[in-house]
Amino acid sequence: MVITHTMCGLGNQMFQYAMGRAVAHRLGTPLKLDISSFGPGYTKRRFELDRFQIKAELASPEEIRALTGLLGTRSGPKAESIRGICRRLGALGRFIIGAYVQEKHFHFDPTMLSVRGDVYLHGRWQSERYFSDIAAMLRDDFQMQRTENEDQEFTKRMTENELSVSLHVRRGDYVTLSQQGHVYTTLPMEYYDEAVAYMRRELGRPRFFIFSDEPLWVQDSFHMEDATGVSLSGSDKGPRELTLMTKCRHHIIANSTFSWWGAWLSSQKDGIVCAPQRWFAPEEQRRRCMDDLLPATWIRL
Repeated sequence: MVITHTMCGLGNQMFQYAMGRAVAHRLGTPLKLDISSFGPGYTKRRFELDRFQIKAELASPEEIRALTGLLGTRSGPKAESIRGICRRLGALGRFIIGAYVQEKHFHFDPTMLSVRGDVYLHGRWQSERYFSDIAAMLRDDFQMQRTENEDQEFTKRMTENELSVSLHVRRGDYVTLSQQGHVYTTLPMEYYDEAVAYMRRELGRPRFFIFSDEPLWVQDSFHMEDATGVSLSGSDKGPRELTLMTKCRHHIIANSTFSWWGAWLSSQKDGIVCAPQRWFAPEEQRRRCMDDLLPATWIRL
């Protein structure tokens, strides 16, 4: 059995699922999800993978406890402290707490490809190198359970135009948190100006579809006659908007796992993807190895 710890927003949840799915597939064992981080008092985020056709069940507290040993199903500062100690202990830490495996660092860890036995995965796993061998499976798993008429109309416009480009602007909590010295930062308009210019040079007359968590800010800041704003409503707007991104042939992503998946899941393999060189705030960017975050074919601006 493979259990993967799911946390944070939709894009991160998808990375965590993809990692668990890949490990479970290689081992020929069931995948289960630990969603205890979405309990009351832990996070403002919601578990959203159930909007997709995922191939996993929810892990029971007993199953989680069996693989995590002394950690049980606990979340919060104390549990994170224990996880940090076990991460530093490496193999010894895994022995102490059973089958619990903590991500070692931000970039790809090749030792994870040889994991054996029952395992509990805790990390972000933000590299396609963990799961590129099951790409076709993931594209099936991340299909929406249902679609709305509004979504179908957008889908038709995006798929019928071979020059359709999704453009994602992530602001929201990035604005507040970046002011507090958080690890993430908002992208400057210069990035979007450069990416839009690149698409126009390469494609001639593209049609941009702009996605953002602050559509009014986009309306005031982007003055493009060849652009359409995409803003949905409802509790499942996140999975629906991400799915619409995949219908575009080309992509301009933000420093966000949300639009990373919108580009990666696109069925148009000849599409252009522009991605920002700067993903984190400057100090955090220098601290992390970014080599494995973006696929080699994506254009870094």
